[in-house]
Amino acid sequence: MSTKVFKQLSDIEHVLHRSARYIGSITSTKASRFYLVDGEIEYGEIEYVPALLKLIREIVDNSIDNAIDNDFKYGNKISITISKDTIIVQDNGTGIPVKLAKDSKGNNLPELIPTLAWCSLRAGSNFEDKEDNTTMGQNGEGAVLANIFSTLFIGETCDGTTKYKLVCKDNLSSKEVSTTKGKKRFTRVTFKPDLKRMNLDEISPLYMDLLEFDLLFLQKTYPKINFIFKRV
Repeated sequence: MSTKVFKQLSDIEHVLHRSARYIGSITSTKASRFYLVDGEIEYGEIEYVPALLKLIREIVDNSIDNAIDNDFKYGNKISITISKDTIIVQDNGTGIPVKLAKDSKGNNLPELIPTLAWCSLRAGSNFEDKEDNTTMGQNGEGAVLANIFSTLFIGETCDGTTKYKLVCKDNLSSKEVSTTKGKKRFTRVTFKPDLKRMNLDEISPLYMDLLEFDLLFLQKTYPKINFIFKRV
């Protein structure tokens, strides 16, 4: 007789239990690819955790999308700072509107738009399947996945009127929201990936090399964006 138990997982539980479906492998994987070594492009077999690079790119791609949406008049400066355990991505975009979100029928929801953008799967502004839609994130999952796979996630944004701050801890098991008045538009995400879940002790220089290689191509693809990369 089968001993299987029928269960319904929450969104967070499903992401953590079936992580490969969302962010790729969270275990060390061998692959042949290009990467940087002391600023020089090399090609060879490396061993890395694809999911970690995926999470970082999700946040960077959100900033790129803001630049695209504003014809590169805003969001044209994106800085990425990486240490052994923390990633900070900041842009000079228009900021996320700090107002109540709406459901698919246009009714107000009890959460602010940045809260849903960073904490709720399947919430976003890129669900219109238009032929001219050139943005990168279209599933309403990216930033939330980074939040779920982090021990600390801090999202900050200002829409020109209101400054918003979100603090989440331990795989989005808690969240705190605060707002104040603000004028300077920006968005900044600071997060500490849950390295333990990926069997990593730190964000090694290899991941910095891989990301810097990606940024070389992004700079060529989006020449109107100034990408600033810092290792600390």
